Amino acid sequence: MSYQLQITPSVGKRWIYAIEKPLARIGRTPHCEVVINDPLVSREHCLLQLKPEGLFLEDLSSANGTLVNEQRITRVLLHPGDKIRLGLSEIILEQIPEKEEVLPAPPAQPPDPGLKRSDRRAAEPPKEAEPDKSPKPLSEKSPGPKPKSKTGPLAASIPLVSPNQEPPSLLVIHPGCPKIEQQLEPLVASGVVIRQATDRDQIRAALGNPLPDCILLCHQIPEPLEIYQELRSRSQNMPIVLLLHGEPWTEALPLIQSGVDEILHHQDFTEFQVRIRSMIEMNRLRKEAILVTSQVEKRVSEDVSEVERITRLKRYLSPQLVAAVLSGDESHVLKPTRQEVSIVFSDLRNYTHFSETSEPEEIIAMLSDFHALYGEIIFKYDGTLERFAGDGVMVFFGAPVPFKDHARRAVAMAVAAQERLIDLRTKWNKLGYTLDISFGISTGYVFVGNIGFEGRMDYAAIGKTTNLAARLCAAAKGGQILISRKTLFQVEDLVEVEEIGALEVKGFSEPVMAYNVLRLKAPFTPTPVN
Repeated sequence: MSYQLQITPSVGKRWIYAIEKPLARIGRTPHCEVVINDPLVSREHCLLQLKPEGLFLEDLSSANGTLVNEQRITRVLLHPGDKIRLGLSEIILEQIPEKEEVLPAPPAQPPDPGLKRSDRRAAEPPKEAEPDKSPKPLSEKSPGPKPKSKTGPLAASIPLVSPNQEPPSLLVIHPGCPKIEQQLEPLVASGVVIRQATDRDQIRAALGNPLPDCILLCHQIPEPLEIYQELRSRSQNMPIVLLLHGEPWTEALPLIQSGVDEILHHQDFTEFQVRIRSMIEMNRLRKEAILVTSQVEKRVSEDVSEVERITRLKRYLSPQLVAAVLSGDESHVLKPTRQEVSIVFSDLRNYTHFSETSEPEEIIAMLSDFHALYGEIIFKYDGTLERFAGDGVMVFFGAPVPFKDHARRAVAMAVAAQERLIDLRTKWNKLGYTLDISFGISTGYVFVGNIGFEGRMDYAAIGKTTNLAARLCAAAKGGQILISRKTLFQVEDLVEVEEIGALEVKGFSEPVMAYNVLRLKAPFTPTPVN
């Protein structure tokens, strides 16, 4: 099976690339097999691999990614009709139909020996008459090449319009000169749409939407300067060419000083054709440049928004959760909603005394070590970091991406943090810091989502479950992990606990049962985020 690529670059014309090699690199540099002139395409953007199983496309860690049917890919099997987007350029995979096998002609039959020579000649097909190779007299020689047309060297005009482009338009403002119309014929043959105007009303009608690509203004039309000023007021970028008919420069001086783009003489046919074609082509390139610039600005703006979005999410989500959220609609995922979660509060015991007796540099160094170690453990278990508040940390599990095992993750994370902090506490003891950590964990329903005002939004969980986790943390001693009854119900097979009993906690009218986690019964490994 053979394939070809129909390539539409952001700059330039559409073209076809037939895939004949097993490997073909696509990128911006000349050494690639498929070179695409696009500022958003990487030097080596992606790789085509032709294998017996089919045609594969692999992204080569490009800056802006490779999209197949508007989905970002790493490596994918392509099918005919797939649309590949690289930067601002588009590629369509097409299947080349197999050529029909041409059967060889049957071998010539040997002559029948029973036929006579005269009969064989009658059976043979008649031969074509051979051309007469005898020399001819000079008068009978074939005529030479036809003389060139006298219309001008550009009479057989090269087309200005490719199949995928809109035909350019030229507005000619003149007082009705037939010689000008004769000079415009080659431009019409090359695909230019000619519109003519002889007075102000026709000019205003011709300047409707869309504007012409170029304007040819004859100096012999009445009030040419006023007409030029009106034309320029309609568009600052539209090229205007002044056509002179042999009048002295002094008469056209006001128009020349006004800033016309070109000055042509009616008598010079070649110059007329070349300059008009050049102005039309320059205006087309200017439009393409404006379009590409706007597309690049839009893409850069989208990329900046995406970076800001990712940065905002990375403040409190693990990399796995960031990827999960970015795969959907962030505004939908982060909007306030009622959801069951498990909330973990942790606190450094004896932090108040430590901060009173230590220098600011010592406090910052201690907190940096603590936050770096604890943050790594939080993200390992896919926790959502609500805030670091000095020695206090709030984490919750089950939002914005819901987990069925949110309680198990919360308890396992607290146990892992307690074990990992043993070495850090040893370091603190050597420095004379008598610090320890305590945890409070509660499970239940909360309202969770973006809360705040325009310019400052925080992802938070609000409800009595949050309050209970904070009260359990406050009641816990250094080294304890206190959990609520609902949390214990979901992790009973995972942990060994000791009952603390009913605790009087602020904000709750009745005592709350609390349990201290001693250890895990078996190692717990969180399942990857889907």
